[in-house]
Amino acid sequence: MEEPRVNLLHKNTEEMYGRRPRPFFLRARVVGTVIALTLVIGIVFSATSKDASEEVGGSVFTTISRLVRSADKELSGETDDRVNILLLGIGGSGHDGPELTDTIIFGSFQPSTKQIGLLSIPRDLVIPLEGYGWRKINHVNAYGEEQKRESGPELAAQTIGEILGQPVHYWIKVDFKGFETFIDAIGGIDVDVARAFTDPAYPLEDEEGTITTLHFETGPQQMDGKTALQFVRSRHGDNGEGSDFARAARQQLVLVAVKKKLLSASVLLNPARLTRLVGTLRENMRTNLSSWEILRLARMEDLFTGPSINHIVLDTRPGSPLYETTAGGAYVILPRHQNWDRIQDIAKNLFDASEADLVSREAAPRGITLDIQNGTDIPSLAATVGNLLREEGYTVADVGNAEINGVKETIIYDRSYGAYPAELLALADYLNARISQSAGGWLVSQEIVPDELTIRPIDVASAGPPVDFLVILGESTVDRLSLRP
Repeated sequence: MEEPRVNLLHKNTEEMYGRRPRPFFLRARVVGTVIALTLVIGIVFSATSKDASEEVGGSVFTTISRLVRSADKELSGETDDRVNILLLGIGGSGHDGPELTDTIIFGSFQPSTKQIGLLSIPRDLVIPLEGYGWRKINHVNAYGEEQKRESGPELAAQTIGEILGQPVHYWIKVDFKGFETFIDAIGGIDVDVARAFTDPAYPLEDEEGTITTLHFETGPQQMDGKTALQFVRSRHGDNGEGSDFARAARQQLVLVAVKKKLLSASVLLNPARLTRLVGTLRENMRTNLSSWEILRLARMEDLFTGPSINHIVLDTRPGSPLYETTAGGAYVILPRHQNWDRIQDIAKNLFDASEADLVSREAAPRGITLDIQNGTDIPSLAATVGNLLREEGYTVADVGNAEINGVKETIIYDRSYGAYPAELLALADYLNARISQSAGGWLVSQEIVPDELTIRPIDVASAGPPVDFLVILGESTVDRLSLRP
């Protein structure tokens, strides 16, 4: 049966169909808002949908027509009242590691309540990847692309979904150029910068190996595409803005600014700008969302004008489910206790989670347990140091001689899997020791690719006594504590 058609020229249309047809600019508003939000949430998010050759590049009128025809279809996850989208930002061509994901955001929305939640995932998080061992999460898309062109996001979605314990229904990938072009297409954004900072080492795009100095003042300011990209990419800022966690927070700040701009008359009533947004999608975005699914999102207009977005940034603050360390000289982030339970709990309750939920509510330990082994030829050194550490409040479970001798620098192996980062640093300082590059209960090797690290958990069952820290005493502690005979 042929679909019913509405004659927009008929003066009695409202009488015929029982409601007044929406003005064109309101439909354009909905479509433009969804296109923009979809792009910006990934921050550096290229959009050819899986049926783009047929549908994405059409006119605004064609888009409206498909919006009507897709009315009865449902998105994946909509039956369960939760749709999950993985947003990946890459450098793109012309950048080192063009397929490495600089930005990773897990987004969810609940159609029944119009709630939205965003979970920023640090790019240095080490996760298990089938066939590769434990790898940094920002490499997953690149590995997928090496296996088969355009398969990187699918591998990333599957892997990250398993880590978070949530199905990833859709993915969106965009590059730096797409982000910058998008901001310019909507006429720039107004950002209220929360904290001033200076970055003395921002890389210039057109001059490889050359850097420049950026500075952002506190307070409201207008940003074009280039400035906004610098704001969300900067990673060497002072005043607490030099971490990936601070960068993720700035990305979310830009998202709020973009949403405000999209709901302004300068965008909603400007067909030329809306057309440029469609062009930006076609040129710079890749997604597995088909056009009817994009249009289904567009029909959920209340989703973008309703409650504010709930933002969570996974970080390594004391008590959080992640901790930072070095492995083979490389900075990495690892899950405490070798499991993802707390992270999965945050992902599950993303709409209602808060920053406070990142911090463990477990009671503080009464004492850190130690296994102390003497790696020198000084008799009874382990017992002597053990007594000193008991006086400092540690629990010494065992002392003895190490299997190796002649150790110059005391080594501490963290078998608590990052549960006590502050105590670990304090002990290392007290003993003048280094923390092992086993990465806190993780073994580091180069088993898979010679120039890359493979990280895997230590088998606790075969790692000796169930203690928090294993200490192999060396000459550095002898000198620090003046214990030389």
